[in-house]
Order: sequence, then structure tokens, then C-alpha cells
Amino acid sequence: MPVFHTKTIQSILDPVAQQVSHLVLLHEDVREGKLVADISLPVRAVSAAVDNLINVGKQTVESSKDELLKKDMPPSFVTVEDACKKLQEAADGLSADQSSQPHHTLLLQGARGILQGVSALLLVFDQAEVRKIVRVCEGIIDYIKVAEVVASMEELVTFTKNLSPGMTSMTKQVDGRTEDLTNPSHADIITAESDQVKRALPLLLSSMKAFVTLTRDQRKGAAEAQENRNYIMMAITESILEIIRVLQLTSPTEEQGAFAAEQGVDQAGLPGGLLPGSLAAKVYQAKELVSRTGADAEVNRHGIEAVKSVLKEARKIARTLPPEKRTAIEEMCNEIEALMQELADLQARGLVSHYTSINIREAN
Repeated sequence: MPVFHTKTIQSILDPVAQQVSHLVLLHEDVREGKLVADISLPVRAVSAAVDNLINVGKQTVESSKDELLKKDMPPSFVTVEDACKKLQEAADGLSADQSSQPHHTLLLQGARGILQGVSALLLVFDQAEVRKIVRVCEGIIDYIKVAEVVASMEELVTFTKNLSPGMTSMTKQVDGRTEDLTNPSHADIITAESDQVKRALPLLLSSMKAFVTLTRDQRKGAAEAQENRNYIMMAITESILEIIRVLQLTSPTEEQGAFAAEQGVDQAGLPGGLLPGSLAAKVYQAKELVSRTGADAEVNRHGIEAVKSVLKEARKIARTLPPEKRTAIEEMCNEIEALMQELADLQARGLVSHYTSINIREAN
């Protein structure tokens, strides 16, 4: 049975699993020659609970506009219904002959089928709920782009009024989903990115106001304000895209393998306490890759990409900090970027410097 990734699925599937487990225990008692009560009653209890769930599922399919749900959920109905038939047949057969091996087999097949079918049904429904949140997130990403064409205070007011309800809806739904997750890693990543969006939104509006005002008054600084606005837009977009990515994960191994698969790093090598996908984990992985510079072209490429990923996130964080901290981080990023460019140039010419790779590894 798959690991529950939300508390909602766990709360629904747990009682069914307990009832099925009771049936399996009864089966073991029979196999050991112990006298047990007729299993027809517990079989009927399981069937009743599952039938109710299937009825709700069928009503959901009928009323839903989600085409994926309409396509993916019905097969789980068939799995569960077939499993219930096997359970009933097993109960009838064992009532007549408790030693019947074919009916023992049917009982176990029915139990497995119910757990697999109900799990599949709940996962399909859960994925449909995630798609609803994703659509809200994508709507925010699309509307954020409008910031680039806001050229007056009136347009800024309209932009803010239109953005606020959607942003509120998104953060509410995302926060609610985070509370429902059973995987702390996924919840922590989503919370961190959601907090980043909340912090960046006032900065975006402030940068837009600065750009509009400076442009209107034809004062210096408009270009810098525009650059700042665009950067914050990008930071918000990237955070929302990360939220979307993690929302769609259903197991810890998906998150743990994602960055490692992209960068060619064995995720199992992460030190304890490092959150997969976090900046700290990316820094560690970048160091490991850079330390292997010169092994082959693939390792060289992954090393440069890993450093770029770290610098990108570090600069995104820096934009949200007070001036003195922002300046310190940006200067460090510039230094690492210069070393990275030097290393990339040496790699391109086949003259990899061990000294340079050590420098950039230590700078990280």
C-alpha cells in the first residue's frame, strides 16, 4: 500500500485498511486451524464502506469538469468492485469450507484489490484537487506579467486591486494544502516559497511605484527601478513555479531525485539534516560537482549548472533583504560568478585548473 502523502487520504484510507487487516488476521486464524466466527459480517462491513466511497466517486466524476479525473477515476471503480466480488465469493466459500485453499486465495486477492483500488481512487481525486490549486497559481503567474506594462499610478491601482484577490486565494489554498501534507520536506519547501512570495509582493508594488513615478517625473533611476521590478517579478514567478512543482509530488523519492537527476548527483550522498531541493542542499551538491571538475565533459557541465542554480537562488533571496545584507550577498555572488566564468573558460579550452576549482568550491 502506498505511503499516504496527505492527512485527508490517510483519514479516509486508514479505516478501510484496518477493516481489511482484520479480514487478513481472520484468514491467518483459519489457516492455523483456529475456530473463528463467520467472516461474512466483516466482509459486508468492508463492502459497505467501499460502496459508499465508490458512490461518492461516481458522483464526483459526473459533476466534475476535470477531464483527467473523468478518465482516470473509473478504472479504480472497476478494481474495487472486482475486489469486493472476490471478497464476497471468498466469504461464501469459507463459510461452507474453512479449509478451501482457492477461497483463501480469493480473500487475499480481494483484500489487496480493495486497498489498491481505494488508494488509486483517492490519489486521482487528490490530483484533481491539486490541479485546481495549480490553475490558481498559473493565473497569478500570468497576471504578474501585466506589471511590465503598468505605466501610470491609475494602472498601478488597478493592477493591485486585480492581483490582491487572486493572491489571497492562492496563498489560502496553498497554505491549506501545506497543512494537509504528511511529508515534512514537501511542506517546508512550499511554506518557504509561499513566504517568499508574500515578502516579495510589497517589494514588487513598491518597485512598480518607483518606476512609474521616476518615469513620469523624468528623473534618474527609472532604468534601475525597472530592472528591480523585473527581477522581483521573476523571483515571484520562480517561487510559484516551485510551489507548483512540489504540490504535484506524491512521494519523498520524487523530490529527492529531482535535482539529483538534473545535476547528475547521487542524492543518497546528502548529509543528514539537509532538505532535498533546499539552497543548502544545492550548495552541497554544487561543491561536490565542482570538486570533480576535469573528470569528463558531463561532470564539467553539471558543475557549472549547479553553481548557476545556487547563484540564481542566492540573488533572489538577496533582493528581499535590507540593503547592507543584500550588498554583501551580491558581492559574494559576483565573486563566485567570476570564478565560475574563469573555470568554464578553462574547461572549454581543456585547461582545467585544479586551483580555480578549489577556489570556487571554497567560495560556495
